[in-house]
Amino acid sequence: LCGGVLLATTKPCPKCVERASEANLTSIVYGTSVEDEPAMDERRDHLNSYTVAKEVPNWIEMIGGILREECALLRAR
Repeated sequence: LCGGVLLATTKPCPKCVERASEANLTSIVYGTSVEDEPAMDERRDHLNSYTVAKEVPNWIEMIGGILREECALLRAR
């Protein structure tokens, strides 16, 4: 998957970022995050995904807010 991009409606958790790194993905693109959705607050990871993305062996670019409203509508279903 070298050079691949992970697309997600919500910002992946730190463990998912680690797995993306192991798969040699270079970017993660997502729409919303738990910070955008108070109802998801109880599931918030204390370890920041951005921190993990910078510390994994092959750095991963994280791009958020893409189609935020559309992704939020999907999450609300």
